[in-house]
Amino acid sequence: MKRKFYLILTIALSFINISIASAMDLQVFPSPDGRLTAKIIPSAKPPECIVEIYGEKGKVLVRIDYSSPDGEHGQYVEQASWTPDSKFFVYSTYNTGGHSEWQSKYFFYRRRDNKLLSSSDFLPPIVAAKFSLRAPDIITLTIWSPFKSDKGIQGSIKLPISFKLRDINENTIEE
Repeated sequence: MKRKFYLILTIALSFINISIASAMDLQVFPSPDGRLTAKIIPSAKPPECIVEIYGEKGKVLVRIDYSSPDGEHGQYVEQASWTPDSKFFVYSTYNTGGHSEWQSKYFFYRRRDNKLLSSSDFLPPIVAAKFSLRAPDIITLTIWSPFKSDKGIQGSIKLPISFKLRDINENTIEE
């Protein structure tokens, strides 16, 4: 019985190490049209990181440092991708250190005006760092929707939603 427990523990720890190891490597994301490049750079205290987006001639267009002095109050990137039309770079993050571990924060780099938008400005809490993208710029992700107990549903539910990233340009989310 002990041998089985240690085997399961060893396998579980190896998955954790693989996840942390990948967060410690430089990740490079060229846009589909080849004109921009996003990089996720490990900070001095992995798995926290820095996100940079470069223009055609290597000029840094955006640089966001998600590291913290103690390595326990920053963020790390869980998933990142360009939209097929190269107009948005999307990435999801989790907090390091165990605070707010139930939610993921998303960021959307909008190429048109070189702006980085945060999901917390227009969406309820997002529960999963995994997302999918469809052409040209449709994202599907999962939000958390709490319900008051007097409304007939106890607790909360997870809701998958899809929207066009270009709708953020007009400060609206439409179906």
